[in-house]
Amino acid sequence: MSACSKAGTAPAHAWSWRCDVCGLAILDGHGYLQFVDPTTGGYPQWSELDERAYHERYWADFDRQKSSDGWVRVSDLSLPKPPSRCRIQAYHRRCDPNPERSVYWVDVARLRGNEVLHWCEHLAEKKWFGRAELVAFIRRYQTGSCAKGRAQ
Repeated sequence: MSACSKAGTAPAHAWSWRCDVCGLAILDGHGYLQFVDPTTGGYPQWSELDERAYHERYWADFDRQKSSDGWVRVSDLSLPKPPSRCRIQAYHRRCDPNPERSVYWVDVARLRGNEVLHWCEHLAEKKWFGRAELVAFIRRYQTGSCAKGRAQ
């Protein structure tokens, strides 16, 4: 038997949120998505200093790869990827390994149908929710994937 009881679970399929612990679909009122800082494990943080540091490193790497005539061959270009700003985790309330942790969370009941579009817009306005996280969020919703974190 899984870590979840039969109550609050259903067969997982596309267009549903699935628990990262037991892999079963999360019914409304029985679980949530968490957005967690990958470094601290708490509420996601991303400051202007983080953004500035990433861009400085990006352009420094870009400049380092210029040839003597000032051109950069795109085929040789190796630039740093943006750091992960948050991890997306889905849990049944009963499966959450750390339910007292202070994180940004949303009940799955609010992440169904057209409401997902509203949440895509809302989350995209957060400094800690970057393009990679938006892609992971959408992909996870479409596939019902159990995969943790950023899009691969």
